[in-house]
Amino acid sequence: MNPRSIATDERPLVVTWECTRVGELGIANCRGDAADEPHPEELTTEEATQLLERLREFGEGLLVVFSGGNPLERDDIFELIEYGSEIGLTVALDASTSGRLSRDCLERLSDAGLYRLAVGLEGATAEVHDEIRGSKGSFEAALGTLEAAREVGLPTGINTVVSRETFEDLPAIRDRIEELGIVLWNLFFVIPADDCRLESVDPSAADAIMRWLHEASNVSSFDVRTIEAPQYRRVAIQRGEVVTGVRDQFGTYAGDGIVHVDHVGNVQPSEFLRKPVDNVRERSIVETYREAPLFRKLRDRSNLEGRCGACPYRDICGGSRARGYAETGNPFATDKLCPFEPPGFGES
Repeated sequence: MNPRSIATDERPLVVTWECTRVGELGIANCRGDAADEPHPEELTTEEATQLLERLREFGEGLLVVFSGGNPLERDDIFELIEYGSEIGLTVALDASTSGRLSRDCLERLSDAGLYRLAVGLEGATAEVHDEIRGSKGSFEAALGTLEAAREVGLPTGINTVVSRETFEDLPAIRDRIEELGIVLWNLFFVIPADDCRLESVDPSAADAIMRWLHEASNVSSFDVRTIEAPQYRRVAIQRGEVVTGVRDQFGTYAGDGIVHVDHVGNVQPSEFLRKPVDNVRERSIVETYREAPLFRKLRDRSNLEGRCGACPYRDICGGSRARGYAETGNPFATDKLCPFEPPGFGES
């Protein structure tokens, strides 16, 4: 299905669901709410099943990403993956903080109908990856999971955090990924947060990384996608590419093609713009996505402010709304990771 043929005011392309808060802190999320025990109000199996049924109402081709915490800490995770797949959802699982997964676990995921598994990789070597993760042996665990997944025929993607601590290793990570037979490389650009121990790259470095990523995407066997750095599309256009297709999620961002449900059912514009709007226990997520004032406002790019509002690329980029919100409390503020100066903006 061509994303450009989807009316994102009616339905998202991607839904992320934080199945549980249980698990180690995922550095890509830069959040401190991971825990050893489930939240007492965590969605039950019945409530999670009802959520999946509601998501089906959006129509075919919907990608639903189960995340966490560690989603595999839920006793019913295989049941929910199987149910979601059976009713026509495309179900992926983010195992970035899940440790090494056994072959038996991966076979069960595959048998349940899982579309794709994501594994975290923050460095091309154990020395770099383990230091950033703060967990010795996590690099070998990630490689072990990827190898076992390839043996059972389960498609895999790689999640990498882009920060001052990781960006110099990106070329080596790309080369390592090329050897692993993965299908997608997701690069998460850091959103500032008080509890995040990683630092964002500066704007000029971000644009240089985007240019390098665009070159790498043209010679790699896998797709490349940036998270919370939609200016990748602007850079691609400036380099002569017509930006279309699933890889680029053309023109989508928080609340516009993307929606997030947290572990207690709060509906938010994205996994990183965590501003609760409704709760799935109280209102259909379909109604929330289509009718909630914040979602409707996010889908109207004329509401963007500052450089993002004046930018000629705002309709295909729009900037990271999560970064604007994190830095100013205003989800429509300028995305300061982007250095692009709209023509005439400084004069006005």
